[in-house]
Amino acid sequence: MDTVTFGMGCFWGHEARFGYHSGILRTRIGYAGGKEGQPTSKNTMDYTEVLQVQFNAELLSLGQIVNQFFKQHNTTRAPRSMKYRSLLLFENEEQMSEMLQKLEEIKHIQGNSYTSVEPLHSFYEADIRHQKYYLQRWKPVHEKWQDLHLI
Repeated sequence: MDTVTFGMGCFWGHEARFGYHSGILRTRIGYAGGKEGQPTSKNTMDYTEVLQVQFNAELLSLGQIVNQFFKQHNTTRAPRSMKYRSLLLFENEEQMSEMLQKLEEIKHIQGNSYTSVEPLHSFYEADIRHQKYYLQRWKPVHEKWQDLHLI
């Protein structure tokens, strides 16, 4: 199982854009990319709202996930704040190389991109009330999910 973490603006709803793909094992939202302290929903400090995806690399490659990342949001607009920026976070040299390569490809195609590529130092999971935003619309399913703590 591999993990990738990225920011695409406000984190609500991004799980739904990735969770249905074959090979995705788990999605959860939280905060990452900051330097000090522990972020909360009321005070994110210098952290970014992010989605963390655990996946089976035999079924889905990091490159495919990063391609989906770039397809799912506009990276050519400047972010309103650190909280909502476009951000790819790497856990090792291989991920860094893949992310930087994809970013260069995107810049070649569309011009400017405000996406940053940085190391992942820490991930703070958001409160359960923020998880599975779209799933919350289907109360019986969401209640079952909460009972099972399937995040």
